[in-house]
Amino acid sequence: MKINWVKYILLFSLLGGLLFGYNNCVMQPKVNSKKNLTSKNQTNLSNENPQQTTNDQNNVNDGNQNLDSLSGQLYFNETIIPLFEQKCAVCHADPRFNPPIQGPLSIFNYSSMKSMLGEGSAKLANGLYLKIQNITSHQGGNRCIGNDVEVCNKVLEWWEQEFSGEMDSGSSLSGEIQTIGKNGKIYGIARNLADLNSAIAIKVFVNGQINTGNLIGTASANLSTNSGHGFEIDIPDQYRDGTRHELYLYGSFNGQDYLLDGPVEMFSYLPKQDGRNFYEQTIRPQMVQSCSGCHVVNYEVHYSSLSTELPYLGGSATNNEMVLMPLGNYNGKSHPGGNLCGSINQGVCNDIMTWWDIEFGQ
Repeated sequence: MKINWVKYILLFSLLGGLLFGYNNCVMQPKVNSKKNLTSKNQTNLSNENPQQTTNDQNNVNDGNQNLDSLSGQLYFNETIIPLFEQKCAVCHADPRFNPPIQGPLSIFNYSSMKSMLGEGSAKLANGLYLKIQNITSHQGGNRCIGNDVEVCNKVLEWWEQEFSGEMDSGSSLSGEIQTIGKNGKIYGIARNLADLNSAIAIKVFVNGQINTGNLIGTASANLSTNSGHGFEIDIPDQYRDGTRHELYLYGSFNGQDYLLDGPVEMFSYLPKQDGRNFYEQTIRPQMVQSCSGCHVVNYEVHYSSLSTELPYLGGSATNNEMVLMPLGNYNGKSHPGGNLCGSINQGVCNDIMTWWDIEFGQ
């Protein structure tokens, strides 16, 4: 019987190939192409690789923040810049090397404007909004009136894009202590930027904030000033002692008090009765004789001159305005009446130095 060797060789080759393939194959798991983001699957993934899951979640959160930032920048580029170009480019433009000096070009820069927009604690009290309203000095004046009101509206909308939910917009109060008068009064302004037609109530505390300081005055900010909403407070005599005190200004709104300014340094001096008596008996008669043709002669006016500068600013009996002006010159300002004393130790000038010592000397 003739054996067909070719047939057997082919059969063995086929069996060998099958055995080799079986021993070296890798079984691939079945892949579910449909994602399932249930909390159960997230927990399982977390157990398998907690670090990877945390990183994935952080990437998602960072992505949301980047989207928020991108949204604000997109609004600035597509809405704010075109408005600024239309309404503000007359001043904020080149050339910048010849007078008049043009406004800064930073108004077209997103980072610069967002930084100004973020100043303050309220939507209606942000730095950019105050600037374009000329509440903070702006050479272009108030750009929120007439045909320009859209600029302010869009800036407020941009604030919402950037900061809504991040800042306390419950208070729209703004204010500051502007001057400590030599007459013993504190002058300032306070307003509700959400309602500029209303006058808010203010409180001033000394030597501490509302919980630790002493209340020295209350007022309604309803006096007429350059920006409206002015107030004045009388300084109690016990704080007019020539020593340093700190003031804090609060505004009231919906039953809450908000710190608007402070600490503000205060030095105040109380005119002395002995000083007034000396002025009336000694200084005034001489001033009436020599100066009444050109000047008002009274204690209050001359006390203000005597206290320029105040002792805490370096004023003294020999360098104040009241004594130097009759000598012919004070701080570069000449006296039209010339030198009335000859020297500082003669005539009314010598008496003025005595008066200074009575008012401010130790």
